[in-house]
Amino acid sequence: APLAGYSGFQFAVPFVAVSLQMDKLSAFFVLCLAVVVFCVSLYAMGYTRRVISQRSNGVYGFLYGLFIISLLCVLTAENTLFFYIAWEMMSVLSFFMVAWHADKAENRKAATTYIIMTHLAAAFLLAAFLMLYQHTGSFSVFAESSDMSTAVKNIVFLFFIVGFGTKAGILPFHVWLPYAYPAAPGSISALMSAIMSKTAVYGLVRFVFFNLKIG
Repeated sequence: APLAGYSGFQFAVPFVAVSLQMDKLSAFFVLCLAVVVFCVSLYAMGYTRRVISQRSNGVYGFLYGLFIISLLCVLTAENTLFFYIAWEMMSVLSFFMVAWHADKAENRKAATTYIIMTHLAAAFLLAAFLMLYQHTGSFSVFAESSDMSTAVKNIVFLFFIVGFGTKAGILPFHVWLPYAYPAAPGSISALMSAIMSKTAVYGLVRFVFFNLKIG
């Protein structure tokens, strides 16, 4: 069951059931997201005028807004399928931002390294979610996994460590980090380091401690 004191809503679009729910854990991370986005957005107003060309301001603002929405969806997704979709959306959008100055060879290398590693990590997450579904019969992030054997839990745990650990930039999955952060525009680099990497912490806490009940 979700942590005490939660609320949520559901609606459907073709082929995708969107289910958002907030409990105390997600509310804490959403609060952190709101504070960081407010501060970074104030800085970005001047930054875009100085660094981002006038021709690209609209595209930059569009991607920036979608990136924030994807972060919010990751932190409030009620089921693992929508969580995965939002996670991939967050990764792809951040890739476009890392590759923003693609005229520089080092930025293209940084973006390529980042997208390869983030998608390899996402494959581990998808495998973990499918194993959870196989043993719980539910895609809910709150599904009980008490019937899973210790061996299966250990495998799912390792998959989560690789999947979330890569996004968090922990050793030895941090290869993309020193390239991607400097390549991205300043406001996006701030969001990636302050919030995007912390969505991995949220995922570990949510799925490892509250779902797998390890620890």
